[in-house]
Amino acid sequence: MMHPWLAAALLVGSLAVPGTALGAEASDPAPEGEQTIRSAPDTASYRLFVPRGYAAMPAQQWPLLVFLHDRDEPGDDADRLARSGPAAFLAAHRGLPLLVVSPRADGTGGAWDLDRLERLLTHLRATYRIDPARIYLSGAGAGGRATWTWMLERPRLFAAGTPVGGHDVVTADEGLERICLLKDVPIRASAIETPLIAGEGILKAMSAQARCPGGTRPARLEVSNDKRLSVRKSAIYNRPDWWLWLLEQRRPTTE
Repeated sequence: MMHPWLAAALLVGSLAVPGTALGAEASDPAPEGEQTIRSAPDTASYRLFVPRGYAAMPAQQWPLLVFLHDRDEPGDDADRLARSGPAAFLAAHRGLPLLVVSPRADGTGGAWDLDRLERLLTHLRATYRIDPARIYLSGAGAGGRATWTWMLERPRLFAAGTPVGGHDVVTADEGLERICLLKDVPIRASAIETPLIAGEGILKAMSAQARCPGGTRPARLEVSNDKRLSVRKSAIYNRPDWWLWLLEQRRPTTE
């Protein structure tokens, strides 16, 4: 059953927008409302969710969420990837109005290769009707670290970001020096460490980002007190308010 919050959002027509159909249709279309494993030449294989109504609305462009898993969820274990990040919420809410891609890290120990991710994103944008103003990025653990890194490298690409852990990228001195690159990117960060460990460094980075000259989007930090690491890594993806917040974000311009 569709949540009332999602049904209301669909009624006001705010989640898929008319636009030029820039993406070529996939020769092997993915089933709508399902999560399936896909692959593309010279990029990472990925788990893909295509929204219901995608084929029936050929003039619509859709938001895209890219989720990057932690280092203990790489390789060919599709079942493990199916339990990580937003996968469980997507399985229970098949009417979500966006594309979601969860690539597999092919690097040693689950490391992320940004060049491969860039090629994958190029492939997705050429294949599916993606709204360039609503490309979102999130990741947990090592994926959270890659989320921060990719956003810092391409601050004008993403409409919003949610790094779940991996905050050492911006809490180190070099990261603090670069945090103003993200002054206009809406960020809801989530800590997977205990609050005592996670607090000081990331709050310092958030405070620095909020003070950036001309900044318009101060970041937010959320901390889960659950003792189970697996719950802390996925908690934010099970919150309807996070999905609504995400889908409200839009970049005025993109690269």
